[in-house]
Amino acid sequence: MSDNHIIIYGSPGAGKGTQARRLVEKYGFFHVETGKIIRDEINNGTPLGKSMTDFINNGRLVPDSHTIGLVHDIINRNSDKAFLFDGFPRTVIQAIVLNGILNKNKNYKKCILVGLEVDEAELKRRILARDRDANDRDPVVTQNRITVFNRETAPVKEFYSRRDLYYAVDGTRSEDDVFAELCNFINKIK
Repeated sequence: MSDNHIIIYGSPGAGKGTQARRLVEKYGFFHVETGKIIRDEINNGTPLGKSMTDFINNGRLVPDSHTIGLVHDIINRNSDKAFLFDGFPRTVIQAIVLNGILNKNKNYKKCILVGLEVDEAELKRRILARDRDANDRDPVVTQNRITVFNRETAPVKEFYSRRDLYYAVDGTRSEDDVFAELCNFINKIK
């Protein structure tokens, strides 16, 4: 188990989900995968899920209030765990709120942003090649997701960088090479 919380960060298509699953398996992090949580809400037809459907289908971010509420509940129910956040925080407001929630936790641990750096052409190639749903095969939605990431999520990197809590990883390498670097980094900060 890690002495720190980890945020796996990167644009859609950077490999966050793949690496997050491997890190959870190796280190026993409590995986907070907001994309899955939101999809579950939508698939279960909850009122919250219904309110998020239009945002997702158009490649936009779900409003901060929705996402923060979901994550806050998870943290409170599992406050003794080391978390691996996957898809959260996606805005600076979410990062500020996350810091506040974690600072109130009696088992406080630092939260470190680990960024999978991948250029835009490679991101588009990866997203269009995967076979998840129709939105992944739509170049307009794909471009919109990357544009939204650059506008709304990229500032999160600066937020953590200014606090010396950002570690960059070249995400264009093989899945195993990226995983090995992530493990080396986590082992250093344990």
